[in-house]
Amino acid sequence: MVAQLVVTEIVRLVASIGLAGWFPGLPTRAKGVGSMLRFGGNQLLFNVIIYLVHNADRVLIGAYLGPYLLGLYDRSAQMIRLPVRLIIFPLNPVMLPTLSRLQDQPDEYRRVYVGAISKITMVSYPATIAMALLAPEIVYILLGPQWDEAAPIFALLAVSSLTNPISRSLTWLWISQGRVTSIMRKLAFNLSRDRRIFPNTQTSSYTIG
Repeated sequence: MVAQLVVTEIVRLVASIGLAGWFPGLPTRAKGVGSMLRFGGNQLLFNVIIYLVHNADRVLIGAYLGPYLLGLYDRSAQMIRLPVRLIIFPLNPVMLPTLSRLQDQPDEYRRVYVGAISKITMVSYPATIAMALLAPEIVYILLGPQWDEAAPIFALLAVSSLTNPISRSLTWLWISQGRVTSIMRKLAFNLSRDRRIFPNTQTSSYTIG
C-alpha cells in the first residue's frame, strides 16, 4: 500500500511537470515576488495545519482505542469524504481563479459563490442523508460483511459531515481574498476550543448569507 501511494505521487509529479511545460530556472529579482512568497508560504502552512487537524482523530483513536477500532473508523471516514472529493476538489481549479477575478465586484462574487454552493448542497445533502439511513447496506456492499461493525460509525460520521461541503468551500473565499493569515489565527483559536471549525456567517468582507 505504501509503495502504491509513493508510485502514484511520483507519476502525478512527472505528469504535472510534463503538462505544465515549465521548469525551474535560476532565481531573479522581480517586483511582487516577496508578496507572492509570503502568500504561498502562508497557504502552505495553512494546508499543513488542516492536514494535521484532519488526521489528529486517527492518531488519538489508534493510541487510545487500538488498531481494530482505528480500522473501522478509518474506512468509514474514507467513504464519508468521498462526496467531498468528488464534488469540491474538482471545482477548486475553477472557483479559485473565478472568485479571485471578482474581488472588486462584491455582488457578482457573492452570486457566483452562493450559486455554486447551492448546487453543491442540493446534491450533497440528500446523498449524505441517504448514507446515514442506509449505512449497514452501504458498508456491506462496499466493504463486505466483515466490516459490518463499521456501520454505526459510518452513520454517525455521515450525520456530522453534512456541513463538510460548505466548510470546505470556505477556503475558496479565504484564498481568493488572500486572507490565509487571518484565517490561520481563527483556526488556531477554534482548535484550542474544540478542534472544529465553526466559521461566522460573515467569513469575509462579503456577506454570504
